[in-house]
Amino acid sequence: MRYLLFITTLAVALPACTPPSPFETLNGHWVLLHYEEVESGERYEKPDHVPGDVAILFSDKGRNGKFEGNTIINPIYGKYRLEENGTMSVREIAGNLQRDPDWADIFWEALEATTSYEVGNNLLHIYYDNGSRMMVFQRSNSLE
Repeated sequence: MRYLLFITTLAVALPACTPPSPFETLNGHWVLLHYEEVESGERYEKPDHVPGDVAILFSDKGRNGKFEGNTIINPIYGKYRLEENGTMSVREIAGNLQRDPDWADIFWEALEATTSYEVGNNLLHIYYDNGSRMMVFQRSNSLE
């Protein structure tokens, strides 16, 4: 009887000790894999002639975060906000688009139109254009 009481008490106490996170954080280094039309699944992969990656370091504590990285040639940085329902808004973007290929220009435009996000299986989906398109990133060990 004493063992049953202990197990019951433990089962009731554990959920109170580790409440679930209300939203997923974006913390980490991410590399852009492709752009995708959500409805059709059509993808725009990085062209072979593009010499580098769009790579971003996201860091957030709670709802508000910062990002920094590069758009192939140029540095980019800014601020964003996360909400419980998967909503994401990019609040500030700064950088330079000078001489970047179209692959990176689309990234800049997509960030400005960001609406929501999902994180799972080392992938980050950032939706833009009212959720009709997304950028797909893979978690990376370093910012390149």
